[in-house]
Amino acid sequence: RSVFPTLAIWGASMASTESSDLFAIPASAEVNPIFESFHDDILIVSSKEKSVSSTAGHQLMEDNRFAEVRYRQAEQNLEALMLAMKLGDIDQFIEIVEEEALTLHALMMTSKPSFILMHPNTLEMINRIRAYRAETGVPVCFTLDAGPNIHLLYPHSEEKKVSKFVKDQLLELCEDNFMLRDKVGKGPVKIFMNKSFPARVLLFGEYAVIKGSQALAIPFPKRTGKLFLPENWTDELRQSNQYIQDLAKYLSSKPDTFGFLDLVKLEQDLDSLAFETNIPIGYGLGSSGALVS
Repeated sequence: RSVFPTLAIWGASMASTESSDLFAIPASAEVNPIFESFHDDILIVSSKEKSVSSTAGHQLMEDNRFAEVRYRQAEQNLEALMLAMKLGDIDQFIEIVEEEALTLHALMMTSKPSFILMHPNTLEMINRIRAYRAETGVPVCFTLDAGPNIHLLYPHSEEKKVSKFVKDQLLELCEDNFMLRDKVGKGPVKIFMNKSFPARVLLFGEYAVIKGSQALAIPFPKRTGKLFLPENWTDELRQSNQYIQDLAKYLSSKPDTFGFLDLVKLEQDLDSLAFETNIPIGYGLGSSGALVS
């Protein structure tokens, strides 16, 4: 469901004859261009772990007395939403998206056991968003994940207006004034395969820069390094893989500093990765920096 650009339909639906419960399908061809540039500002009301996981939330639906009605509503809303997105009907899009968000939380509140996932600041944000939309006519709406955080959706053409609204009225309701900015994506891209990272020359600031000083560096593109997946392993490539494993071990030894990295996934990937470079090691040209990049 997360690998297609712009939009995907997940689950069998009358909205598409090719849809399936087994896999998602791309649906960007059915979307009006205005939705291809939509923004998603994620307003962090709380960064704490959710009180109920998505998996547990799905299980709660099995005994929910409103489950069957909900399933029918979801099917109807998907068909209506796809039509609205095809026609570029933002008003209908907003109505359906917000109904879906609130229905999700209503179901959680009526499950056994029940959960109230929204926080007071969540409700205040919703009220402010609706008031702002009514006063200005700016097509901005909200949706919710299975937690207290707000996803603010709006077209790219309204970015300046909405950014000001967020800064003036919503950011103060976020935990530590923290939010994330996202937008509709173009699909997955290879972030390292065949992508080279240049050597660099420090004009000044060597070493002092890691002690809080400044430095000035320029790229040296004639010397590069890149990660890739070798088909045939040579002794040189195996040695480069060992260098990467040494880096991974160092990162793992500093959990307080590098805990934000998925080091388990990194170690799993190391079996197939090699680093190819023509940057001379030990000459101050940034061979290690190219590897980290």
